[in-house]
Amino acid sequence: MVCTNTKCEKVNTTSVAQYRAKISVYDNSDQVVFVLLGDAGRSLTGKHASELVSSYFEANEDKGAEHEVPVPEALISIIGQAHKFCVKVIDHNFSDNTRAITVTKILSQYIPPHTEASVGNNIAATSKGTILT
Repeated sequence: MVCTNTKCEKVNTTSVAQYRAKISVYDNSDQVVFVLLGDAGRSLTGKHASELVSSYFEANEDKGAEHEVPVPEALISIIGQAHKFCVKVIDHNFSDNTRAITVTKILSQYIPPHTEASVGNNIAATSKGTILT
């Protein structure tokens, strides 16, 4: 890669794959878009961004530009899981162009406790601070 910034003193630079993924998350009453950056993406998927990039190119090296690429299994496998997120909220998150909240850290996979109403239906209750991905 070549740095085109006039302030940059290096001619050649190295690229590093990093997460920047928008995901829709919801709880029992609402939905929001979260933006995962860096380590938050790895914590959620269990994979480094470079692993996803490598597997993408391996699986699609002989495909044309018009080929529809499937979503990586590491991302599909998080659907329906419950997690606790640390988020950073600033004015930018609510601008017309953004409308998303930045996730800075994923604390853990959250397994909600069973409630009286959920036991018969095999549906777990969701706490206020937990969002399903």
